[in-house]
Amino acid sequence: MTTKKDPYTSIAATMKALKRVVLGDTPESQYPDIASSYARNILYSLNGLDNEEKYRIINNIIMDSENGAVHVEVWYLGLSEFEMETLLGKYRSLKNLLDSNLTDLLNNDPKVDKIKDKSEILKKALGKYGFFDLLEKKGIDADKTVNLMINNDIPYMIAMLNHLGFDNLILKEYASNVKSKMHKILAEILGTTERRTKGNINVLHPFSKEDRATYTAHLYSEMIKKDLS
Repeated sequence: MTTKKDPYTSIAATMKALKRVVLGDTPESQYPDIASSYARNILYSLNGLDNEEKYRIINNIIMDSENGAVHVEVWYLGLSEFEMETLLGKYRSLKNLLDSNLTDLLNNDPKVDKIKDKSEILKKALGKYGFFDLLEKKGIDADKTVNLMINNDIPYMIAMLNHLGFDNLILKEYASNVKSKMHKILAEILGTTERRTKGNINVLHPFSKEDRATYTAHLYSEMIKKDLS
């Protein structure tokens, strides 16, 4: 009897396959069919999840381009900047097709509601853990903060939550000072994996030995200060 992979593992495998398509010699004329097939695979991996979690995961796939991961792979191929940009352009093209297919499949599936607004989903998830009370105490605009988060990828979002002290709030108030519990809660809020959450939190500490090519939250620390000013 085969065991179905958890949705995060399945989606991660699909996104890696997407990058392999770009890094290979697959003609761009085949991209629409590939994107359609991968979108169905992703949706299948979400079977059994409640709608809230399903929407959150799908929305994070759509807004997280993974361009950084592709760029690292391309860099090690020793290609020129022009060649790298060409491959990244192909990836964005294929990724946009995947996003479109995912949205269409969700909106045409009679078993699920129409895809919800990203900010509504994120606000609901964050609100369970006192996020907006924290912002109010700091005098930070909630709508602006949420808008910044939903228009950026997971590393940025984790860097933002760290900058605001939200990860420490989760650690002390909801995770009994157990970091693995904090990683799990933050991963559920953002619709990502615990490992990805842990890695991006770790690189925010200057002496961490975490892989800074894979986890890139540290690159956004100064940007976030400017974005919130």
